[in-house]
Amino acid sequence: MPTKSCAMRRRTLSSVGRLRAVAVAGLIACGAVGAPEVAAQSGNAPTLTDIVEARSIDSLVLSPDGQRLAFRVIERSVARNSTTAQWYWVPMGEPAAPVALGSPTEPMWVPLFDFIENGDAQWDPGSTTLYVRQAGRHGIQVHRLGPQGADRTVTEDPADVVSFSISDDGKTISYKTRNTREAIANAAILEQRMGIHLDRTLVTDGLPLINNFRIGGSMASLRRSGPSEVLPGHSGALATKSVAIPGRDPVQDRPAKASVDQRSVYTSLSAETGLGFKLASQRTAVSLETVGAMSKLLPVPKYELTATSEAGVKSPCREVFCVGFSYALRQVVPNESNGEIVVLYEADEAGRSVLYGWNPLTGRSRTIYDHRTALDGGSSYAGSPCRRSGRYLACVEAGPTQPPELVRIDMETGERVTLSDPNRSLARKAFAAAELLSWTDESGRPANGVLMRPKGASTRHPLVITTYRCRGFLQGGTGSVVPEHILVQRGIATLCVNTRSENIAERGPDGHEILLGVHKASIESYRSAINLLSRSGVIDPAKVGISGHSYSSNVVAYALSNTNLFAAATLGTGVTIDPNTYYLTAPVPDSWRKSVLRSMALPEPTKDTSKVWNHISPSLNAGKITAPVLFLPPENEYLFGLQLYTSLRDAGGIADMYIFPGEGHSAGREPMHRYWRYRRALDWFAFWLTQREYASPDTVDQYRGWRELREARNVTGHLSTQSPEKGVSTRIQPRPPHQPDS
Repeated sequence: MPTKSCAMRRRTLSSVGRLRAVAVAGLIACGAVGAPEVAAQSGNAPTLTDIVEARSIDSLVLSPDGQRLAFRVIERSVARNSTTAQWYWVPMGEPAAPVALGSPTEPMWVPLFDFIENGDAQWDPGSTTLYVRQAGRHGIQVHRLGPQGADRTVTEDPADVVSFSISDDGKTISYKTRNTREAIANAAILEQRMGIHLDRTLVTDGLPLINNFRIGGSMASLRRSGPSEVLPGHSGALATKSVAIPGRDPVQDRPAKASVDQRSVYTSLSAETGLGFKLASQRTAVSLETVGAMSKLLPVPKYELTATSEAGVKSPCREVFCVGFSYALRQVVPNESNGEIVVLYEADEAGRSVLYGWNPLTGRSRTIYDHRTALDGGSSYAGSPCRRSGRYLACVEAGPTQPPELVRIDMETGERVTLSDPNRSLARKAFAAAELLSWTDESGRPANGVLMRPKGASTRHPLVITTYRCRGFLQGGTGSVVPEHILVQRGIATLCVNTRSENIAERGPDGHEILLGVHKASIESYRSAINLLSRSGVIDPAKVGISGHSYSSNVVAYALSNTNLFAAATLGTGVTIDPNTYYLTAPVPDSWRKSVLRSMALPEPTKDTSKVWNHISPSLNAGKITAPVLFLPPENEYLFGLQLYTSLRDAGGIADMYIFPGEGHSAGREPMHRYWRYRRALDWFAFWLTQREYASPDTVDQYRGWRELREARNVTGHLSTQSPEKGVSTRIQPRPPHQPDS
């Protein structure tokens, strides 16, 4: 807990730049977030390879008797350029070493996006054997795993298994498939010979049209099946099948134990888990009641925790943690032993989970657990819950300087026990201190992020802003573009800024959607943070860089052409708010992706009678961009970035691009690709913000090219000295191909 003097210092400085939570001048003294004491006291600093190879934990599966917890550890190896998934189980009672199940295999990847899929696993009814869906020699099948590498394929179907479930008696497996692998391959060959028809299913973003995604040991040709759904072409409809479970379980049998209470409501999956439960000890029904109607722009439910007595009297919880959107009021659990409702709550999307207890009978509340870290089920892209067994919650815990760890938390005492720590050596490295900052922008919107400063220096630092989610262990923001922990080693401060989802739902005075409203709101949060840190003497406002990926690539590109906030930038994807992006993603009249423009209140470029695109497109305003821009896109998105890249170069600006072959949206399938994306971004920011080169034999050509870009800028005088807002450029704006005259 912070000391009283720290709290007073925070209040004193809160009026400066509308800082609400933390005194920047006392960041380290007033409580670093998520940093184990040993990390600040011993060990060497983490290396770039350390950050790439940080192990993640996901796919928590509790056995029916509540005694065993299965989970996966995802491991990346730069040396082998491989990513593997290894299943384990660990007892929920007395701590013991995790038991490996089966052997390491390559995880399955979400098509086109290249996120690692959540593991699909289920215990048998006797809580002795784990069944998983994974890729192997026979495609994607259901496997039965056991200790010492035991792995038996159960389904052996000519088609890949999409999902499965085990019968209540444990004798059969019901599973779903689509067309057989052979049928899909034959249909694809025929289509290739006859020509591929351009329709809304065709992926036109940058990957080859055929054999563009590896599933298991074979290549598939992806096709869109909905606004965000992608499947191998010619997959066909789902079919349900079943198979008897053969042989004896490879895990030693043991007598079945009485089941423990596993009830839990995870709000993001409320359609599956339900929205309430009975609290027998209080003779009370507990429910999460919807507050108001869901916004069309922000289709996320908002809940209020309410208790209803046997007599029908409702008692809503009045605590702050009892009301919130599903991304804040994340999980609700009954604790019969003390009559409490336990709430896992995250305020302001800051990635800081707190366990609270509320007694509906007495109305009393308390804080059970607050380590200034994130608690969840470990999924890298889709929220997943902690698992509950009686009085315990099993969670993956991570913080800005704390790599993922599997922990058990006692909901009564708050006691924390480590179940598995695959990052023990990394956690002992010497990380710079991290601090959670909160502020408001000039319009009063709240914002927050994680600040890290170079050790031992008292001068103003260059700053790199990373975006747009900072949950858990810092690895360069969404998309892992540039690693904060290595930037601070190079003398550059970092601020990872979270994006506030509620900004999406803002409307103008006329009640209509605001053109690029959420993007402009993000930029204002960056501006306010820069001003605050500059006034506090932490940073040099003339040396601020920014990285963006996915949504924030759009934001960064727009900011570069509309402000002079940034002296350098990297874009982890090629996606920008430019006409070319529209033409690539929505080429036919019924394209699903046309909805993306509507969500930003943008007209289709071909129907832009008001010339909106001429004002908001970064490419059509490339002459206003003064910051050097490095593009680091995956292959399936580099075409998006060509319009801005070419427009920048033609306008005399500075741009460079490295494309990572075979990668999807997250560009993280190959560890070597992640390593080099990181390294290029690190070198880029150091080159432009500190004028330093970190050369090696591998980067000779890189730096030669960048020095040539710098010399060309010095000759042409492209660097602007405008005021913080962009003025009107005197250059003739380049018009990319296929754009109508103004």
